[in-house]
Amino acid sequence: MIPVYTWEFLMVYGIRIPHIKAELTMYKDYGDIFDFKMKFPIVEQFIYFFNLSMLFICVGCFKLAFEYDQNKYLLNQFELKIKSKDSSIWWRFLFYTLKNI
Repeated sequence: MIPVYTWEFLMVYGIRIPHIKAELTMYKDYGDIFDFKMKFPIVEQFIYFFNLSMLFICVGCFKLAFEYDQNKYLLNQFELKIKSKDSSIWWRFLFYTLKNI
């Protein structure tokens, strides 16, 4: 999905840059398909970019999820909050509630 969507984003974005559209053969050969009229070009291209960046971020999140034991990390964070003398009673209440769910 990521390579296809990256290629699509580069085609949609690049076809709107006159110098790139005129010089690169890839845009000369396949650019007509992606040269459609946008009603709000900045917003639509931003949405393309935002979706693409979210796909790349998901890959990074999946990598982190498989490399680290998240349950151990969360329990350690809760323990630090509860054992701290400066911690609020609300942290202790939250931990007690979540522990007994």
